[in-house]
Amino acid sequence: MIVLLPNHKYDTAKSILALQQQSYSTEAMLIDNFEIPALNETVESIRSSKETFVGYFVEGELRAFIAYEYQEKKLQLTRLVVHPDFFRRGFASYLLKYLLNQHLDTLIYAYTSEKNQPAIDLYHSFGFVISRTFSLSDGHPMVVLERHSSYA
Repeated sequence: MIVLLPNHKYDTAKSILALQQQSYSTEAMLIDNFEIPALNETVESIRSSKETFVGYFVEGELRAFIAYEYQEKKLQLTRLVVHPDFFRRGFASYLLKYLLNQHLDTLIYAYTSEKNQPAIDLYHSFGFVISRTFSLSDGHPMVVLERHSSYA
């Protein structure tokens, strides 16, 4: 079941943070970079975030979520998180499809590590293309992926 997550509520933010830490810890190992900012967040930073969070629940438990910021026909995907026990079971695809259907005439973009091939492959499967590459201050390679509304 997909639902909007009220991240300003303490218990919800706590659940978001716990899931995020599990997922991003696994990603950090995959990309060999443990400086992912989301790993250092707190319940309070989740509560005060201006992002919109949408969660996927299985048997009453939050197992995945997507978060984004929307502004003037542009939507930045800021987080796409799946519990490691549920990787490669379609949860990320289901959330991404849900979001894309809600924002049909919107430029949607996301940042990810150039080393995160599973994420890049997922975005490519939904019509995203790499629009640019850059490096973080620590030299870690990143990509920006975009999907325009004209994609069919």
